[in-house]
Amino acid sequence: MPTKTNLMKVLIKRLLVIACIFLTSINLMADDFWIKQNFPDSVSILQIRINQNDELFVGAIYHDSVPWGYGRILRSFNYAATWEDITPFYYFPEIHDILIDPDGVLFLGTWYGGIFRSYDNGNSFEEVNDGLSNTVPTLLARQSDGTIYAGQFWGGGVDFSENDGGQWYPTNFPMAGINGLGIDNNNAIYVGSNGLFYSDDNGLTWSEKNNGFSSIAMLNHKCFAFTENAEVFTGTADGIYFSENNGEEWVNCLNSQSVYYIQIFNDEIFAGTYEDGVYYSDDGGNSWSQKNDGLDWFAVYSFAVDSENFIWCNTPEGIYRSTEDLVSVGSVSQNHKDICIYPNPCGSTLNLLLPNENFQNVKLALFDVSGKLVLQFNKKMTEFVSGYISIDVGNLESGIYLVSITVDGQIVRTKKLVIR
Repeated sequence: MPTKTNLMKVLIKRLLVIACIFLTSINLMADDFWIKQNFPDSVSILQIRINQNDELFVGAIYHDSVPWGYGRILRSFNYAATWEDITPFYYFPEIHDILIDPDGVLFLGTWYGGIFRSYDNGNSFEEVNDGLSNTVPTLLARQSDGTIYAGQFWGGGVDFSENDGGQWYPTNFPMAGINGLGIDNNNAIYVGSNGLFYSDDNGLTWSEKNNGFSSIAMLNHKCFAFTENAEVFTGTADGIYFSENNGEEWVNCLNSQSVYYIQIFNDEIFAGTYEDGVYYSDDGGNSWSQKNDGLDWFAVYSFAVDSENFIWCNTPEGIYRSTEDLVSVGSVSQNHKDICIYPNPCGSTLNLLLPNENFQNVKLALFDVSGKLVLQFNKKMTEFVSGYISIDVGNLESGIYLVSITVDGQIVRTKKLVIR
């Protein structure tokens, strides 16, 4: 059983992370879901990835006097407070995919540059192109046994390596022009090309899986995301399609602009689109809402989730992080979703609403951005009147705080609060 000291350390870590979000943000509107992070403004951002140590890696394009761009890989050890350029050399090819394996090995798929690998967290890179069918492996994916697959955009099909890219071999993929690559939890391979192709024998044989796709969805970029129940979601130029039978049949569950990236966290789905920003579903894709508050641009290219269960995303011009962890957003019971604090921002009085009267004990803790506990109370549900209680915060200084709400021993909300 974790001790109170260990639990406090975890909470303090979370508070420091959120404090970093607050202090580096430009827009501190209390209702924003996204907070923009510090990032150099001289590059166009393509994707963001996070390793097991919460170190951030961003692939970007830098433009100078020439008409084409150069690839850039940037790294942050402190939740985007500062960044360092770890690009191997100046005229580096454009980076179109970043893969980080469970051991922290870093792979870059580039445009006409092949694949680069780093064993030391990006401090140094080496080319690993022996056997590649082409030099345009813009998409990378990994099976659970460590086998890596590279999808070639021009003319090369799909290659694989069983030794971290030391040697590559072609699969029997029947077509060229790969624009989507994903591997499900059973190690089956999904490939987007002129249609969708599937292999459950490591690329030895392939079958087309297009039943239910529109003609628009058959073309162009595809992205994939998989649930623990072997369900698959694919993002297309015609929104999101869903299959629960390995792609035998597809159903359009979101009709939207082109979908660049899909992130699944437990039962929550985030989809980044070309012009519509972020779509969100907490019911398996049956219904969707938009989560764009705080975004300056509605082209969202990728997502990543850190160890504190905060979700990050990127647009071409910025890095953003959620103001709430994903447990608070939607991975709690329906009753817990009804818990709220208001108003926010608030003056001298804060109200806590718990509509479900089956709750027994409620604890609220308020921390400043340094992690210091500044207010705490414990109440029984019988002390609430009509499901809510008022809290005096008039003696606190104006600023940004973190509220943690615990109900019957379970932390159900961590939320930013602005006191004026």
